[in-house]
Amino acid sequence: MFHFLIALLVVGVIITMMVASPAFRNFVIAALLLFGGGIWLLIENANKDAEQRKKAQQAQEYYAATAIKEADLTLTDVKLGPASYGMSDFVLSGTAATDSNNSLATIFFQVTLTDCREVICRVVGQKDASASVSVPPKQLRSFSSYENLPPVSTAKRSSTYRITGLGAG
Repeated sequence: MFHFLIALLVVGVIITMMVASPAFRNFVIAALLLFGGGIWLLIENANKDAEQRKKAQQAQEYYAATAIKEADLTLTDVKLGPASYGMSDFVLSGTAATDSNNSLATIFFQVTLTDCREVICRVVGQKDASASVSVPPKQLRSFSSYENLPPVSTAKRSSTYRITGLGAG
């Protein structure tokens, strides 16, 4: 409360001096214009920096999404099996090999579960999954999905996967 009263008193003195002295009035107006221009420059620079960071991030995301082509990736021994943790959790696992000159960091999948009865097969579940894997250029590594996938519980239920994206590291 005390600070507010002091600020109110200072503003009152400045206004009184502006009314009494045209030179002081011109000084205050010039100071306010300079102060406003300085704030505008600070905001403008902050906006330019934010735009540059955004462009750099978009370029990095574009590189990560396009540096490795699906044709450069070979997946082997891919299976949906029980996780080593949990009671009914399943994970998609296998081996990834890349022929790319870039490191592979992430594989994005869509896993589809089908249930076949006689000749009719129906989709009973779909889930997007991802696997973080660090595969250096021209090498191979094993992977496991992050997400817990629904179990393949019946003998007639099967699972398929398709790659929906790759991330370079």
